[in-house]
Amino acid sequence: MAVEQTVHEIPDRIPKIWRDFSRSANEDDVKTATPQIIVGIRANLSELDGVEVVRFSEGETSIWSAASEKFFWGPPPEVKPFVAPDMNKAPLGAKMYQTDRDDYLRRSREQYDAEKARVLSGYNSRVNKELERLQHYLLKMPNAAAPCTRFANLKLRIEEENRAKNLLITGGWADCGADTTVSDDARFTGKIVVLLVTRQTDNQADEDTFNQRKDYMRRLFPSADVVPTFVAERTIDTLLH
Repeated sequence: MAVEQTVHEIPDRIPKIWRDFSRSANEDDVKTATPQIIVGIRANLSELDGVEVVRFSEGETSIWSAASEKFFWGPPPEVKPFVAPDMNKAPLGAKMYQTDRDDYLRRSREQYDAEKARVLSGYNSRVNKELERLQHYLLKMPNAAAPCTRFANLKLRIEEENRAKNLLITGGWADCGADTTVSDDARFTGKIVVLLVTRQTDNQADEDTFNQRKDYMRRLFPSADVVPTFVAERTIDTLLH
């Protein structure tokens, strides 16, 4: 029988997504990458019970007051194989007559299949609803984007929370003055993947800045895996494995 499990949230199964809304980032890159992130989550539901998202660089909002939004669907239901009922407990007719026995076993199987379908349908419905809400939340633009991203404070916040799995979506452009000299002494034990988008104004003449921004992200988080948006489909696999 499929069993609806008692749900206890396990933080290691709920990665945190840090979504940068600085006006320097190319939002077209994010729009292209986000569906691929959703596909990656769907492909790894056995390892994910949900995600949390922190939207930052929204206007003048401080990174320290940016709240987390949770998208939780829970673990997949445990599906146990069908076990034929104990015929010693069957009605008398099912014990005596083959036709009644066959009908009894068929009804037992139908009840099992119906309950399995109900539980799996409920789980799939929760997944679909939360992933649709997640995609909308990642792409919904704020009323005002911040003029720059304060990466030094972002680093401190991520270190403070020290979540096991983190995905940072950002252009990685250090345009807040002193942040360009941030140290690499990360007090952080979790895993972090940076989905590095292009800048809004980038063209062929700016291609070299990609490696500069990638290097800066690795100074911020020395253990980070940096994934460019043209291979965004790798993002979730890289985060989990």
